[in-house]
Amino acid sequence: MASLLQPERVLYLVNGEKKIRSPLSHLYFCRYCSELRSLECVSHEVDSHYCPSCLENMPSAEAKLKKNRCANCFDCPCCMHTLSTRATNIPAPLPDDPAKTAMKKAYYLACGFCRWTSRDVGMADKSVASGGWQEPENPHTQRINKLIEYYQQLAQREKVDRDRKKLARRRPYMPLAFSEKYGLGTRLQRQRSGAPITSLSGLS
Repeated sequence: MASLLQPERVLYLVNGEKKIRSPLSHLYFCRYCSELRSLECVSHEVDSHYCPSCLENMPSAEAKLKKNRCANCFDCPCCMHTLSTRATNIPAPLPDDPAKTAMKKAYYLACGFCRWTSRDVGMADKSVASGGWQEPENPHTQRINKLIEYYQQLAQREKVDRDRKKLARRRPYMPLAFSEKYGLGTRLQRQRSGAPITSLSGLS
């Protein structure tokens, strides 16, 4: 029984790009070559995006737009446990007669592990159980957007400089190719040494 909690007790040798010794629980079996493979030999590919709490599936474009976050599930800020929606009855004044009150259902978020609730931080209750909750606005949003814009411009400027250096590095080879093709290199050497320059065929 104790060996079940000690996966490093038995190690298997994997002959891949690197010889790695790993426990069986960290290895994969390749059905094409019928050999064991480690994490260094495989490449992971995302098949679909889904929430592990509510198992809601969403396409890749929507997951990227929502920053890989589920709109219905929230984590507890204290213990990171998944929050659940709780219902309660609160007195609410009637629209016809404000002096009278009636019980109305309200919903709030609560953690079943550490007993944290959304009421502890002053979040208002909702009248319906479904739908997203209003997130507090980040006071540094404007500053973060300015920094993102600045670094995007900086990256674009560095890309232009790299392309310019590549182009400048290629330019000296073009006149050399033409000079060797049409015999201009020999003509320039004679001109520098003071030797008489004879007319070349096709050139005046």
